[in-house]
Amino acid sequence: MSTKFKYSYQIIRYQHDRVTGEFINVGLVFYSSTLKYLKCKVVGKYSRISNFFNHSSDYSSLHKTLRYIEDNLNKKGVELLDLFGINENTSLSVLTSEILPKDNNALYFSDEYSGIDYNLDGAFDDLFNRLIEYYSVDSNEQITTDSAVWSKYYK
Repeated sequence: MSTKFKYSYQIIRYQHDRVTGEFINVGLVFYSSTLKYLKCKVVGKYSRISNFFNHSSDYSSLHKTLRYIEDNLNKKGVELLDLFGINENTSLSVLTSEILPKDNNALYFSDEYSGIDYNLDGAFDDLFNRLIEYYSVDSNEQITTDSAVWSKYYK
């Protein structure tokens, strides 16, 4: 019988406007303390964010920050676990609060969730696809909005 591994994860969220409270999931941090497995992945396309918030803002600083978080967690994952003295009882939220403190930033980590699976890579991919990429629009798909139809057909 295969061994099941316990894992926890947090979603990286971007909240454009604190007053409205609306947010969008932009990344996933996945962690198994027993295997010292730490993995992070963020969105690659920012059209979803600009479409969601109906903004033409420049998201270059958001892009840089997300890449920084992803690169540091992935490249230095095991080093970070050793550096912070992480043991099997340490939660993911303790680790992520060292990277991005809880404050009024536009970026923040969700509450910590957990699960059990045979394959941690597969579980990570499934969660990322479901929680982050599920509502992403493929660039090959044609989006038809009311304004696009009106401007194209009723000039």
